[in-house]
Amino acid sequence: MAEREREVIVTNNGSGGGGGGWIFAIILVILIALGLWWFFGGGFGDMTGGGNGDVDVNIEAPETPDAPATDGN
Repeated sequence: MAEREREVIVTNNGSGGGGGGWIFAIILVILIALGLWWFFGGGFGDMTGGGNGDVDVNIEAPETPDAPATDGN
């Protein structure tokens, strides 16, 4: 049987890939930054109902009755 002559073709793609990885990384960084801003920055504005956000927590404590008398035991 006769041997066939085979030609080897080598292709070189240069940098090796497209920009899909970079686009994914940039979108991921933007989403993480938006998530951190939303979580730590309060989201899309003042959600306290339009007030200044001050809350008065000073209340008067109720008076407690005197301790009952004991017989010393």
